[in-house]
Amino acid sequence: MIRVEGERVTDGIALIVAIRAHQPGETLSFTVRRNGQERTFDVVLDAEVG
Repeated sequence: MIRVEGERVTDGIALIVAIRAHQPGETLSFTVRRNGQERTFDVVLDAEVG
């Protein structure tokens, strides 16, 4: 993972913080780099107790 909503994510903690800054039902844009190529996709947040 390299970006959430265009903001750089450097580690797992930063990823959690970026996700928790949003509410269930919101759609976030995630950008990942795999095999040297960047790919962006949208994820709709859900809520789960536990």
